[in-house]
Amino acid sequence: MFGRKEWQESADALEQELAEARVTAPREIPADVVTMNSRVRIRSVDGGGEQVVNLVFPRELHAHVSNVCILDPMGLALFGRRAGDVYLVQDKSGESAWQVDQILYQPEAAGEFQL
Repeated sequence: MFGRKEWQESADALEQELAEARVTAPREIPADVVTMNSRVRIRSVDGGGEQVVNLVFPRELHAHVSNVCILDPMGLALFGRRAGDVYLVQDKSGESAWQVDQILYQPEAAGEFQL
């Protein structure tokens, strides 16, 4: 179990997604893909504004107010998206549509290959 009960379902979904993913060497990951520790500007398609988020592991969630955990609905939906992608987030309050406006920082593009 990953600290929060609701994270178990997300962990199972992430495990399934990773099982179906195409494995890519870190140096070959395109710079417009959201990876772990990426800093991303996202925008609500429904007009709810924009925000900048950092995609992090659970242990780093509380280190900064803009951190989004990979096991939260937003983090799971954001992981692996590309700049320009529109994606859906399903959480307790319903479904919302978001767009990846810009990847401000991606570790692999910055030559940082250690997580």
